[in-house]
Amino acid sequence: MRAFFLNILILISMWFLASCEKELKSLGVVYFNDFESGYSEFITSTDTMSFNNTRVLGPFNSSGFRLELTGLPKHNYIIISMDLYIHDSWDGNESGPGGPDIWMIELDDWIKFRNESSKRRIFKTSFANSVCNTALCRMQSYPEEYPNMNLPRIGAANPSLDGLCSRVGQPQGSNLYFIEKSFPHEGSNLSFNIKDQLVQTNVGDPSCDESWSVDNIKVEVALFE
Repeated sequence: MRAFFLNILILISMWFLASCEKELKSLGVVYFNDFESGYSEFITSTDTMSFNNTRVLGPFNSSGFRLELTGLPKHNYIIISMDLYIHDSWDGNESGPGGPDIWMIELDDWIKFRNESSKRRIFKTSFANSVCNTALCRMQSYPEEYPNMNLPRIGAANPSLDGLCSRVGQPQGSNLYFIEKSFPHEGSNLSFNIKDQLVQTNVGDPSCDESWSVDNIKVEVALFE
């Protein structure tokens, strides 16, 4: 039911972007992976692990993965969705030795369209896995793009998961987010990167300090005419 309503909202948004005179002609899934049977030949990373009673791709730290698809049907939008796990001590928008901690979806041709807001091929945001108190409140950008300022953990579907490494055993050590983003796209080939830009100059073991993983990656194509 959640996916149904999210898709409806996305299609409504794309309909307004495409113009009120255009209609949705087709919508279809062209890729899906829940990683229960391992990784995929379409994804560059082969790292998987068990987390939250499921199999996920990751963990990643100052890295990420690339997904490449060919032979796509005619379309002018793509929808990329996934479950995103933010593990351990992400510092959000904080500047300095511990941040900012950035996560992004980046289509190959994003530079070509970076100055055209209606054709943006990148989603760049930040996450903060912290609790606000009277002394400190590390802000994050999600669900908006960086450098917008929002409270930590906002938008999390489950903010109370066990940590993976530096916060293992802590009930708020990891957060689960349901990510779903649409981008203008045409052509039979699609390639994009999902990666991070983490700043951790103040720790001895960066990969244990903070990381991320994904599950249930889905790519859909939509055609408006």
